[in-house]
Amino acid sequence: PDDTLREIANGDDLFTLAARQEEARRLLNTEAGRVHVRRVFQRWLHLDQPVDVSSAARVSEISADGLWNELVTEALDVVEFEVFERGASYQELMSTRLEAPATERLAALLGQPQTSDTPIESVSVRVSHLARPALLASKRELSSPILRGLFVLERVMCQTVPAPPADADDIAADALDQIDLSTLTSRQRAELATDAPQCAACHDQINAAGFALSYFGPLGQPWVDGERALTAAGEPAGLLPLNSAVEDLIVDVDL
Repeated sequence: PDDTLREIANGDDLFTLAARQEEARRLLNTEAGRVHVRRVFQRWLHLDQPVDVSSAARVSEISADGLWNELVTEALDVVEFEVFERGASYQELMSTRLEAPATERLAALLGQPQTSDTPIESVSVRVSHLARPALLASKRELSSPILRGLFVLERVMCQTVPAPPADADDIAADALDQIDLSTLTSRQRAELATDAPQCAACHDQINAAGFALSYFGPLGQPWVDGERALTAAGEPAGLLPLNSAVEDLIVDVDL
């Protein structure tokens, strides 16, 4: 609240819905309102929790120094532009094709010309705010369909996902033991690691939400020719075909 709102609140002018809406819109269109909207999205999308992207940056052959902050700024710049310049609805924002490559490094990552002014249309398969690099960035060398799926279900769809069993890591390790991991995409690794009956009930939905984002690498960069395969030691091992097909993704949203 600012001084103007405090003064109005001392009278009777805020007792009507129309008056409260008018004041809310006025406050949103102040500099403090813009900062508040950015902060709301930053907290909601967990962008206030830094991700160590050094491993993903290394295999992507890009400098990791300050990269996380650039990814977050890009995501929030698009939010601010959609909300305040376009007046976008929630649906329009979440299906935005805009990108804001304000640095040379982001421009290279996104395959876009650098721009520090108005966000520009994506030239890749990025057709959703969920495909924003900051939301896809991994702390590992490979992207994680499982973590991406959890993010979509919990943060966006407001689903409650049960905790994994205590031996989940052991189950996954046993499933991938003695397999040449350089022949598997991140999707195939996730499918094998969660194929056990005690895992399938939850992971049928978790994995599907993550598989839909398979065309983006561990830094959210668009993959055109295929996924960059890695050995168990994290070394490059060629390209693998991509598959983002999803069947029977059912999300129960209680409105």
